[in-house]
Amino acid sequence: MERRSYSARPNAGTNQGRRTDAPVKRARNFGHEDAGRATPETIAGVVRNHAIDEFLSTNDKLYVVGPKGSGKTLLLKKKAIAERRASNALCIPTHSRLLVDQLTAASHVGQAFHRKFSEAKSTERPGNDSNLAWTGVWKYSILISVLHHVRDAVLSAPAKPKTTRKRSPSQDELTYSKLVAAREQLDKLLRDSPPTPQLPYAYYTSICSQLDSAGRAALASIHAAINSIDELLWSYQGDVNVFLDNIDDYYEHDPALWLQSMFGQFRAVREINLRHSNIHVFTTLRQDVYSQFDNEMLLQYFDYISQLHYTKSELCAIFEGAVERLEDDLLAEPTVRNTEPLRSLFGDCTVLRNEFVGCDERIWDYIHRHTLGRPREIIHMGTVLLQHRKNGSFQPAQVRRAVHDATTLFTRQYLKEIAPLIDPRLEIAKLVSRFVSTAIMTRADLDAATAKFVESHEEDILCPGTPSDLTRPFDTLYDVGLLGLSQKVVGEKHFVQHFQPAGHGPSDPINRHLPKSDLYFLHPILNHFISPAARSNRMVIGDEHPVVAS
Repeated sequence: MERRSYSARPNAGTNQGRRTDAPVKRARNFGHEDAGRATPETIAGVVRNHAIDEFLSTNDKLYVVGPKGSGKTLLLKKKAIAERRASNALCIPTHSRLLVDQLTAASHVGQAFHRKFSEAKSTERPGNDSNLAWTGVWKYSILISVLHHVRDAVLSAPAKPKTTRKRSPSQDELTYSKLVAAREQLDKLLRDSPPTPQLPYAYYTSICSQLDSAGRAALASIHAAINSIDELLWSYQGDVNVFLDNIDDYYEHDPALWLQSMFGQFRAVREINLRHSNIHVFTTLRQDVYSQFDNEMLLQYFDYISQLHYTKSELCAIFEGAVERLEDDLLAEPTVRNTEPLRSLFGDCTVLRNEFVGCDERIWDYIHRHTLGRPREIIHMGTVLLQHRKNGSFQPAQVRRAVHDATTLFTRQYLKEIAPLIDPRLEIAKLVSRFVSTAIMTRADLDAATAKFVESHEEDILCPGTPSDLTRPFDTLYDVGLLGLSQKVVGEKHFVQHFQPAGHGPSDPINRHLPKSDLYFLHPILNHFISPAARSNRMVIGDEHPVVAS
């Protein structure tokens, strides 16, 4: 096969998709898929785009919002490292080896509290008065931790502040009495705390346990304590940065509880920022959780978030960056690692023959369209590719087998990820394997498949005319990014395939709408659920790929 190189590296004159300059330490793997095990080299080498730069370079954005597997924890850790180096702010956690605070309970705390105090059903969106309780829990947990860390500074506040103005004895006496009262108050608030300052999640776990057992009495004490903590923290003028990492998996274990809790946290972080301009709480949030924050404050909330989205070229930069860090013996042509990373890894195998369509396909196009466009999948793909590499090089069959194995694993994970968001009776694997006969469908094909699917669930559908996952299964598939459509390029005459971003969560079934299109496309990651005969021989299927006329 003729050697052809391909690189999607961005223009060197822009910041879009560029990796930060950092000393290169050679690696034996493609990178850690668990951000908790990320190395300094991985953290330093993250891809940069506008949203990421905005989060890392300013303190205006407090939340990194993105789909699961989009690198939120990695960016939060990079922010924590940068703030520790560049500012005099107190950073919580203070330990250099613990960059961010994480909830590590085996199961989410506060379950009894949630059942007792939440006025909303699990199917309702957050934004009602029940969230005020969760807001109080988070404000207390964060502010009491800050107060614990600055305790000595508060206690050492001078009884007689320096001033050039002449003060009367009564003024000095009043200042001293206020300080004594503040010290007594602080000792009371921290009476049950260990001598070592505790992190926010430690307080969160503790107070939720109290709420589970004591209920409203514990909640009342929290609100009273918040007022006292607020007053005490006014005496501390130094900057404080708090780094909280919200674990995505808790949402899948108990979505109703986690949604209410996270909305309460979001309100708490905003209120803390408005009242204490010197306290910055940086944290993470799943995109599909944030998309359910639906109330009159939505535009104001947008001011606090950086939403992660990666273009195809930025994802390629992530892949290439991992290639550049590999040791020489893992590369087919190590001498071109910095100029042609894909050729460096794959050698002559940078172009694959697509036998279904009868065309050549560039290696990055092939890899990218078999992912959902999230960094973790890109890293996993590289990991599996290295496992299938033999004799120092790749053959097309090895690449295809590696991509198939990688796709099978994260497809299964994605279906579990979205399971809490859809009707449990909508089993996507069965929908595709039993009712989809071709990977490229017309509207008539979809309607016929929908009719057969609805008929098979006739006993489960209580209100046949009401939109739901069971009455409009392919609308749901489109919303979660597994069904694409033909979309005209703005300002152009040609059409490309468009898939919704994965991990953003489906909209409410009543508002859900599958746009009109001449053709609909089954996402390539679902190929192993259909027969080989049902796969496309008309065109290559993938996001941003051209729609070819018959």
